[in-house]
This record gives sequence, structure tokens and C-alpha cells, in this order.
Amino acid sequence: MNHEPMMQPRLSSLTTNLRRFARGVQGIATIEFAIAVNVLVIMLIGSIDITQYALTLQKAEKTVNAVNDMVSQLGPYLNPSHIQKTTLTGILNNGMPSLLAPYTVTGTNSSITLSDVNQNPAGPPKVNWHFCSGSNTNCQTTIQVVNGGISVGGSQLAMSSGDEVIIVELFMQYTPPINANFIFGNSNHSISIYKYLISIPRNPPLTVPPG
Repeated sequence: MNHEPMMQPRLSSLTTNLRRFARGVQGIATIEFAIAVNVLVIMLIGSIDITQYALTLQKAEKTVNAVNDMVSQLGPYLNPSHIQKTTLTGILNNGMPSLLAPYTVTGTNSSITLSDVNQNPAGPPKVNWHFCSGSNTNCQTTIQVVNGGISVGGSQLAMSSGDEVIIVELFMQYTPPINANFIFGNSNHSISIYKYLISIPRNPPLTVPPG
């Protein structure tokens, strides 16, 4: 039995439908939207994370500037002859949180450290003291005496004989609200922020440790 005459109408109908489907424009907008919406959502999430990160960096920088300005204006007193710990504690525990709000310096590897460094006339620079939020016996710092000079944040600091500087270092762990992958790192981990500022004290010397 020859089935060829019966197959021809079916093939013709299939070909016609395929041509009609190829020319059809119905549903194109829906398909385009389905593809574009994923990209738009990713861009929205990324913009939120990046904006929050930029605001945190800005807050951190302004906080370091303000704390450095307050500390550099302090000076030794006749009695006692050093900066009082209560003064620095007030700045770190009361002033700094207000400056940094709504962000905070809390959690592991998060702190702010104040340091006094001076250049000895005959010898390498000397780190006279550290004072930080939290435990003042084990302050976080990047200050190092290297090759007869001082290094802060990985950068060499040039000091002349008799110079004295106050260094404020801020260590923060920032967790993006959505996903750290839009900035860098891993979404399961926070992002480390480090800011520092160096200034010359206005009422030196401040070399005696706070007491």
C-alpha cells in the first residue's frame, strides 16, 4: 500500500505551520522581559550593595578625620603630665559611635587604635604608646619600625629628627546587606575596611602614655 499521497498533506500542513510560527511576533515582548528582568534584578541588587559599601567607606574616612582632629588637639597637663585615659575612652566610646552611625566598629578584628610616634634624634622612630577601643593591651595596628623608619598601612612615613605624630587607625568588618560578590570577596564573609590618618599634635609632646 502506498502511503505517499496521505503524507503529502501532513507535510504541507507542517511546513505551513512552521513558516507561520517563524513569522509570528506574538509573545516576543514577554520573552524579552523574562530575559531582561534577571539582568535588571542583578543590577539592582549590585547597586544597593555598592552604594552601601561606598557610604561605609565615606563614614569611616570622616570618622578617622574627626577622631584624629580631636586627639591631636589634646595636650599634656601640668598635673598629670599626660593625656588621661578617661579622655581617650570618652572619645572612642562616645564620640566615635556617633560619628560612625549607623555603622559600628564591633565584632572580630574591628577596632580603632590611637598611637603616638616620635623620631628620636639619635636612633630609629619610637612608638610611645597605643590606645584602642576594647582591650588596650593588644591593640590592632599596622605600624612597624622598618629599616630605621616607620611604616603605616604598608606605606613608609618620612620623619625628621624630633618629629612627633598622632596616628589614628580604623579597622572595620563590613557585611554587605545582600551579597559581597558584587564588590569582591565571598558572600559568606565580611569585607575588611582599613583607614588611617596621620597628624602632628598641636600641643606636643604627647609621648607619655595615657594614664
